[in-house]
Amino acid sequence: MNLLNYKREIYHYNPVTCSYEKEVRDWKYYLKRAAFYLSAGVGVAVFWIVLYYLFTDSNREAMLHHKINQLETAIDQYNEKYTELEDAVAALDAKDADLYKFILNTDRLDKEEVVQQITDSTLSGDITKEGINAIAEKIDAIHAQVKQLSDKNALILELTKMKKEELRSIPAVRPIQSEIICGFGQKNHPIHKTQMLHHGIDFKAATGTPVQAAGDGIVREAGTKKDGLGNVVIIQHRAGYTSVYAHLSKTNVYPGKSVKRGDVIGLSGNTGLSKGPHLHFEVLKNNVYIDPLDLFLPDMNPKEYQEMKAIAEKSIESFD
Repeated sequence: MNLLNYKREIYHYNPVTCSYEKEVRDWKYYLKRAAFYLSAGVGVAVFWIVLYYLFTDSNREAMLHHKINQLETAIDQYNEKYTELEDAVAALDAKDADLYKFILNTDRLDKEEVVQQITDSTLSGDITKEGINAIAEKIDAIHAQVKQLSDKNALILELTKMKKEELRSIPAVRPIQSEIICGFGQKNHPIHKTQMLHHGIDFKAATGTPVQAAGDGIVREAGTKKDGLGNVVIIQHRAGYTSVYAHLSKTNVYPGKSVKRGDVIGLSGNTGLSKGPHLHFEVLKNNVYIDPLDLFLPDMNPKEYQEMKAIAEKSIESFD
């Protein structure tokens, strides 16, 4: 018997003939068998495909999950920075409380006023690119506030190294309680009609408004100058500071006179090369012009300083 050519034969009992008859396998038989196996294969394939999509992520879903994880990590990092910045503000506020009261004898920084803007800037938002950008902008704003407080604190720390009488000699208060109409820096000159370096700041003031000394010192000059400043008072202070008060309608002091902070040294006016009545105020440190606003920090709260700084920087044309 050749096993290689062996084919299994199947017989079925025929009750009519009462005999077993050999099963005949024609093309219909094999077609049915093929259809059966094909259907079973398709069913198994569909079953496994459904399981795959139910329990595994597609590439797109995997990418979205990865992006969400990245954004959540970024928010956590921003929240950590926020906490660090909040702690820095609290530390600066504590230093201000001691320095202002003990050294400068002025009111301390109000924590509610300084920190309120920061604590209101909660770092919450949608986990989207726009949400992350909004959080980043809040972080930058907090950084700016912390920098302003740090600069203010650094100035106070520098001042505390001096004796108390030396502190009063720094021209660190406004010579006139009025709004600023032009700041320090490159500005358009109203008379020469060209852009020039504006060495000081201009205060709005009607003619005859009292002008006070910004710090203790000795009057170096008082009278009319030929460089466009009109009637001017120049005070020499300690630590290399000099203050200049220009375009006055009247001077109340003379060279060599000792003045105290707050003393009235003259009246505002419109003398010299001037666009209109105002007070032009300059400060020099070791004969170098500096922005007087930087010295006004201890004289103002943060909100006042920010508003005044914004007006000064926005101004285009000076009054002299």
